[in-house]
Amino acid sequence: MAEKKQEILDIFKRKPGEEFSTTYVVSRIYSEDFLKLNNILNDKFSDERKKKNAKRGLASLHRKTLYYLSYMVKGDLLKETSIGEKNEKYFT
Repeated sequence: MAEKKQEILDIFKRKPGEEFSTTYVVSRIYSEDFLKLNNILNDKFSDERKKKNAKRGLASLHRKTLYYLSYMVKGDLLKETSIGEKNEKYFT
């Protein structure tokens, strides 16, 4: 837990004051998994079962990341700034 939390904090320390979406944080923290799942979703030759599993995988990564982000918001390390399209949260 401490490793992921530190990785997330590092993202926000690089560019203080900038707003980051949950998807951006996921793409940086779980970069290999994110790219693999995104490639499956964007491949027009993937069957529907693979695409469905890829969507589940991405949702799982988002939930894991939101857990850490929410934990940091409660600890006043981060601030939730807005909610965008499809209820995606933005943090600073």
